[in-house]
Amino acid sequence: MRTGSPDRHRAGGRRRVRRGRGCSGVLQGAAAVIFGEETTDLRAASASPLHAAFAEYSQANAWTAINGFAFARRYGEFLSEYDALTNGCAAVDLSVLRRYSLRGPEAAAALARLSSAPTGELRPGESGRGLILDARGGVADLCEVTRLAPELFLLTTTAPGIRRLTLAVRGLDVHTEDIGDNLAALGLFGPGARDAAAAAGFEVDVDGAAAQVRVRGVESFARPTSLGRSIGLELIFPGDEALAIWERLRRTASPLPVGIDACEVARLEGGTPRPAIDFPRADETPGQDGRSPSEIGLPHLAPVDKAWFTGRRALAARPDRFTLIPALIDADEILAGAAVRLVGGRSRSARGDGVVGEVRSARHSPFFRGAIGFVEIDLAAAGEAINPETLRPREGAEIRVDANNGRAALASALETHEWRLAAAYRRRRRDATESARAAV
Repeated sequence: MRTGSPDRHRAGGRRRVRRGRGCSGVLQGAAAVIFGEETTDLRAASASPLHAAFAEYSQANAWTAINGFAFARRYGEFLSEYDALTNGCAAVDLSVLRRYSLRGPEAAAALARLSSAPTGELRPGESGRGLILDARGGVADLCEVTRLAPELFLLTTTAPGIRRLTLAVRGLDVHTEDIGDNLAALGLFGPGARDAAAAAGFEVDVDGAAAQVRVRGVESFARPTSLGRSIGLELIFPGDEALAIWERLRRTASPLPVGIDACEVARLEGGTPRPAIDFPRADETPGQDGRSPSEIGLPHLAPVDKAWFTGRRALAARPDRFTLIPALIDADEILAGAAVRLVGGRSRSARGDGVVGEVRSARHSPFFRGAIGFVEIDLAAAGEAINPETLRPREGAEIRVDANNGRAALASALETHEWRLAAAYRRRRRDATESARAAV
């Protein structure tokens, strides 16, 4: 099975950065682009710096909004956009992500308090993924931290995070700034992404080292990233220069603008959950514990034995109540919210009909030729039908999903790139625990 890109990347400058270190013992890597939740009310939506350039490609006139910015569901035909992501060169407006700068002698300490990203281990030019948790260990957001200089960092989040950031820097010698509205960010994805960027002046070393260059006199920055199975580059530059940069890319490479529908399929193929879609943000569950990193399939992004981030102590004490499983479903289409049943196993479904969860998100994947998505299972309801080691159905048990045509479609676990990272982390934790017990 083909998978996404590696999970740790390097950024900043033309210099090469040494390889070989894992981030906090975790297989980190090239960032996985994840968007925040959408809103259908476009009356208050703003235009991103790239909106004017991309809007002229819109034939479908199908729009949504992300973080208050208008964003296309698709510009033309879905299959053309999906093909550009996987076989050509796709352009995605990443300006809708939120970005913050942190500068000062204690900037690294502030980020280590705020998120589980391996901030302390990053050299200038390196990036690492992480999670932002609340005090009870619930996941509020996914994030990426890039060390631009010894005392300068770039924080990228899927949703506005200024409140948590303000709390994290209290008492520390660090200056923060919300810079998202001043920047444009363009993602180029697909096999032709690197050549397209190079043709426009964004030269990136073949081994993945990023570059800081001047393009048409504009200070710009390029770094490796990925969107599901599709690897690419993120280009960041001043917002008021967005149209000039896009025009240069259009003339030299003609990448195809791609909307959220094709991006969602690529994301699901890579197996990374989306906040507020595949799990509720911790901020959205007042009075309840939000989903833990392990419950959403991302324990490797919050290693409790390697860092001291907010929520770490709570994580060590709380058991998993749910598991989020990337699944390939034997149906062309499945609706979010469809019931998930365990068949052939000893479940403890309170309803008595085998229902143990629901589909959180699902799309038809041309690559897998069927529906893929995330199914969430209540472990208490599943009982002994779920293996506590692998978080997969035991032999003899099957996951079935209520399909649109009324039949129960078989759902098999999809071993995505993200799932493999989580499985490797769980094995290391289990082996370490067994070694400690043997020593006693």
